[in-house]
Amino acid sequence: MTVSGLNLESSFSFDLWSDPEWLTDRGTGKVKVENADILLDLVPHNENGTLQIDFAETNLSIYNYDVQLEGTSDLSTATQILMNSYKSFFKQDLSNILAWRLAKSVEETLNQMLLSGGTIVGLADTHFNATLVADPIFRDGLMAVPIDGTFSNSQESGLSSSDHTSLPISVGAVDGNQVQIFISEHTINSAALAAHEAGSIILAHRVSSTYMKTFFPNFEEVYGHHDKLKIILQS
Repeated sequence: MTVSGLNLESSFSFDLWSDPEWLTDRGTGKVKVENADILLDLVPHNENGTLQIDFAETNLSIYNYDVQLEGTSDLSTATQILMNSYKSFFKQDLSNILAWRLAKSVEETLNQMLLSGGTIVGLADTHFNATLVADPIFRDGLMAVPIDGTFSNSQESGLSSSDHTSLPISVGAVDGNQVQIFISEHTINSAALAAHEAGSIILAHRVSSTYMKTFFPNFEEVYGHHDKLKIILQS
């Protein structure tokens, strides 16, 4: 993952002291980064059924970096001068902070997309309890995610819409980056059952109208003869 022209401004509280303790200071500070480029390797993995994103190697280029500390003694002023004058000493820490924030932002976006960003069956009050069953396959332009779970109808099970979420089947342009969702046979059967119970899938048979005369003797006299009469069975 590469982010160019990154601008960041973050406020924090600090507590400074010396060892042995003869100088102390505390207060608030601000770090401002402008026009920075960061390159990091994202590592997606499955943790307890949820997608987690960690980062590996990072490379940070900073063009404008400024630290401001407001404390009660000259110790904070000296620390501010030190951090601004020797930014290479603090570059790795800053790089880790930025990489962690970016990785968690991607993680949150992907989890929201995977578990609540679409639907595999367009049914009202039908929801999916999803969980990852293995680590994703992550390649350039493609991420494949294996998911298992169960569909249910909230009206019959007493669930609210927030108890279960819907499932996307694919995300991304055909000629661009892709996210593929692989779901188990159990999940497909559960989706079909939920759709049937919701009335979206109807079991039907095609028979001759002569067959109906067994139950209704005057059927063909009223409706005429048909070779492919559609009978819908409902429970």
